[in-house]
Amino acid sequence: MTKKLLNALFVGAVLLVLLAGLAKTLFFPEEINEYENRYAEQIEPPTLSAFLDGSFQESMDGALSDQVPFSTTCKRLYNSLRSAFRSALLSPILEQTSYFYVTLTDKIQLFGGEYLVYPTYELEDLKKDLSDTADSHSRMAASHPDTEFYFYYIEKDVDVNFETGAQLLAYDYLREHLTVPADHIGSFPVPNFNTYREFFYRTDHHWNHAGSYGGYLALVELLGISEPALEPVDTVTVGNFSGSKAAQAAGSYLESFVAHRFDFPAMTITVNGRRAEDYGNQAAFLDGSAAASLTYGHFYGGDYGEVILDTGTTGRGSLLVIGESHDNAVLKLLASHYDSTHAIDLRNYEHDMGAPFDLGTYLEQHGIDTVLFIGSVGFYTSETFRLEG
Repeated sequence: MTKKLLNALFVGAVLLVLLAGLAKTLFFPEEINEYENRYAEQIEPPTLSAFLDGSFQESMDGALSDQVPFSTTCKRLYNSLRSAFRSALLSPILEQTSYFYVTLTDKIQLFGGEYLVYPTYELEDLKKDLSDTADSHSRMAASHPDTEFYFYYIEKDVDVNFETGAQLLAYDYLREHLTVPADHIGSFPVPNFNTYREFFYRTDHHWNHAGSYGGYLALVELLGISEPALEPVDTVTVGNFSGSKAAQAAGSYLESFVAHRFDFPAMTITVNGRRAEDYGNQAAFLDGSAAASLTYGHFYGGDYGEVILDTGTTGRGSLLVIGESHDNAVLKLLASHYDSTHAIDLRNYEHDMGAPFDLGTYLEQHGIDTVLFIGSVGFYTSETFRLEG
């Protein structure tokens, strides 16, 4: 086989991959980018205005990056090689600085030798957003006097400087500005690194099995649930995983994924208006039959616009949970205490359900008597999660 023929075959193979990527992008696009846990880029309609303002070209570039065959594999390989290279360079430093912050990237630091953490926030930078959220939520609660509104704030690495012990105090600021009953707002406190290490993953931004269960017990008390809390049947090491922070960090990081097993009551589950066998894959992972890769979202459930969990009981009320991904780990636990539990992620509701979320209409349509807002500092500073009226 001549060199010219080999070159032609190689060029032809590359062209076939590119054409396949173009065809997939145009006619069979993926909706979810599983690797980066977000909606995959789609091509904008090819209108004249979209072409002139550049949005069509940008969407084409993003869509091809997401949809071309092997693109995710290439991203994963690139991140792994980059991480391994940086890890080799930093290893002598890390051995000497276990309990000091080591900057890995502009978004990720290392602390305690193995915990990937975000830089601590400054309260002055957040006061306006916290005030706006507090005002919005206060007006919202006042406009629905027949509904009980509760607020739960989850502290984590951005709320405390592990070197100095300085606290962000965003929860205290929010509590001072929210005009709701004092016993309707609570927090998951993280005062120091030892607490963080006990309740959060090393490589992921969520709380671990101990943290989410502790949060659930606190929520049972906050919400005034009279039934006994569910207790773990056992605790299982499901396998190893690399969390959401690891892809951003300099180094290849793995950790054990430990989970509690619970005896949940029977539930009818609806995800984005369609019946589903389950929310998440807890049972499948725990019995070893799960087909999906092991991630926080695959285990506990994803950030869907709407999830409804119905136990088929009566007389225990209906709960509406408005949160971000931290609540995924406690939804089935909370749902075991109510007739129906509705979980809304306002980042995805309009995309998934085809219309904007209207709180008043939703409360009336579903007979909601209790509403829980739950999230970390990003949840309480984002305009996306503010509702009024």
